[in-house]
Amino acid sequence: MLQVSDYISSSAESLYKFLFINGTILVLLSMFYPLQQKNEIDRLRIDFNKDVELLNFEISKLENNIETLKHSSSRSVKKVDSLKTINTVSAIKKAEKIVLDYNKTLDSIILLKREFDISKIKRNSDKQKIDLLLKQANKYEDYSSSFLVLGAFFFIIGFIGWSRATLVLDKIKREELRKLKE
Repeated sequence: MLQVSDYISSSAESLYKFLFINGTILVLLSMFYPLQQKNEIDRLRIDFNKDVELLNFEISKLENNIETLKHSSSRSVKKVDSLKTINTVSAIKKAEKIVLDYNKTLDSIILLKREFDISKIKRNSDKQKIDLLLKQANKYEDYSSSFLVLGAFFFIIGFIGWSRATLVLDKIKREELRKLKE
């Protein structure tokens, strides 16, 4: 004989399916989304470290250029002073050429310094972005644990309820078939 609890279980089959499916989705999301987020952060860290190494290389290159300019400037000043004392047209042209070359080198170093400063600002922005993503990942990891527990709970309740409701529905169908045969 069928009881009222059997009818309640059979009418709740959709609810149990819903709990089972959503529990499965929550468990899967709580397991895979944090991994994807961590992979993205690791990729950004690698890019950031590469950019920092390139920036350090540019700094050393800029420092070498500055040292070279310091040495060449003292030589250039001595040459220009010695050429000015000669006071001929060719000597003045040579002195002007030396000053022009010196100014070109100085301008290129100033341009490199400006590019270096821009790169430094970009790297600081990238570092802040990585720090923000790490904070978000840590928060989501906390939520992920909650989702995992909640999803597992929904999954278990939904699976047990759905199985039970299916058994009750099979029992009802068998009972109806038996009544039809009589």
